[in-house]
Amino acid sequence: MKPHLKYTPDGTLIQHKGSLSNTNILLVLGRKNTQKSVCFFSTIVTALSNIDTTVIWFPTSKTQATFNFIDPMGKYAKFPRIVRWFIILYFLLQEIKQWPSMYLAAHYQHPHTSISEHAHSIKIFIDSLNSKAEISIIAQSSGGIIASQVANQIKIKKIICLGYPFRHPNTPPEKYRTQHLAHVKTPFLILQGNNDPYGNRALALKSYRLSSSICIAPIDTDHDFLLSPEITKKTIKKIIEFHQT
Repeated sequence: MKPHLKYTPDGTLIQHKGSLSNTNILLVLGRKNTQKSVCFFSTIVTALSNIDTTVIWFPTSKTQATFNFIDPMGKYAKFPRIVRWFIILYFLLQEIKQWPSMYLAAHYQHPHTSISEHAHSIKIFIDSLNSKAEISIIAQSSGGIIASQVANQIKIKKIICLGYPFRHPNTPPEKYRTQHLAHVKTPFLILQGNNDPYGNRALALKSYRLSSSICIAPIDTDHDFLLSPEITKKTIKKIIEFHQT
């Protein structure tokens, strides 16, 4: 089954496999730097998916800006490629005055504002789904901040995060990354690299107030999750067991 494109109530363009009226949903939140997303993340998404699960890819801020920039109406897929490019070119020329602001929104938005708005956008979207749906979130890096903020606002079944960014290695501590973690009630599994520059398990347990719902599992890797085949197999098993219990 190929992914479908759809606009959410607030205008966010998402991709999904399966019916949005399903009662078993896996929401995927990648890291903001999409170029550093790892294959292991996709492997886990595949492992957690089955015929009864609808998988929804919710875009990050930069991805969203790219979607809006290239396909603002979301209706061009049915046209031949050359026709689509002429339509897109026409739109871009019409919106030439907006280019600077669109570029700045994509690349220079304050991270706290970006994450808060993203969390709000996801909440609006989830509110539009089947009220009986059980929704789990799998996230990578900054997607984990968004997921845990969303879980403090609405009911989420489980959260799984690869490499939670507790701190940025090149900036002073930022409260928006961790201050809400003391209040998370959703079962939250964080797979954290022992050599992660954004913080390892020992640092997280020592430096931050964490809810009893949060479990941090150390992994022999860094923030990019380049794993050996053996560790990959064990990690996927741990994730599936957590998700199914």
